[in-house]
Amino acid sequence: MASLEAQLHAAALEGDLDRLQACLAAGAIPSALVPRHVRGRHESALHAAAKRGHAACVQQLLRAGTDPNIATDDSVTPLHQASIHRHLPCVEALLAAGAAAEACGWGRVPPLYIAAAKGDAPSVQALLAAGVSPCPVLPSGWPPAHVGYRRAAVLRLLLAAQPEAAAHRTSDGRTPLAIALSKQRFDSAHCLLTEGSVLPVDEVLALLGQQGPEAQPLFAALPARQQMTAAEWAHVPAPCAGLAAVLPAVLGRSVEKAALLVRHLPPADSERLRAAALCLARAQQVHGVHLPTPLVWRLLANSAAD
Repeated sequence: MASLEAQLHAAALEGDLDRLQACLAAGAIPSALVPRHVRGRHESALHAAAKRGHAACVQQLLRAGTDPNIATDDSVTPLHQASIHRHLPCVEALLAAGAAAEACGWGRVPPLYIAAAKGDAPSVQALLAAGVSPCPVLPSGWPPAHVGYRRAAVLRLLLAAQPEAAAHRTSDGRTPLAIALSKQRFDSAHCLLTEGSVLPVDEVLALLGQQGPEAQPLFAALPARQQMTAAEWAHVPAPCAGLAAVLPAVLGRSVEKAALLVRHLPPADSERLRAAALCLARAQQVHGVHLPTPLVWRLLANSAAD
């Protein structure tokens, strides 16, 4: 007959709360590690419950005194299990019980790395709320922002906690933007360009220049946040979709830079800007009003951005 601890593990794995409580009442040791037929690894009932997402069993085992940081032979904690299988209630229960949110296991990476790689935004948010660094120094693997390229929602959380995460590099010098673009995750690339710390203009232009027409709207993120020289504008496609939206921001910094942007507008946006200029000139003539030139430019820029 299986030991009480083996029965406890089986109950946790199946989410059978009544049987789990009966095993504990009969004297099963809640923190016992039982053998699993997976590379000879031993794990606890808490690992089993967290892996399968049985939050009620997780809470019962924690109340029974199971260490939330109990680890398997290869340093995997219940929090790792809950993170990799995307079980938010278990993640939250373990964190509330004092689970070490930055413990490394499974290739020597912490739960945040696992949650980011899985695209699990709710778990990423819970881990960050627990005080986890969004950019831990890892002995191996990419930082969370590099593996989080699959979901812009994950990147948004990481960048809100630390915008500088956008500028972190792998051992071969790649940024999260480079990874996102190589996977054609343009929503994630847009998030990095608009919400992360700014990257060198020439580096971003080179990365965007390797993409197809579907990446054109990403070019607008550069002049929206940074000054660009005429030489840098020469590397922006002409026409380039999406630039009209940032014309007011560019005009607010420099008339000359706004003129460079206008030269890259798609024909439809150029025609709309021209029509607005004619309408505004006609309105001034009819009403005998002469608006200041900077105000005219501002009105036209806003009309193009709408």
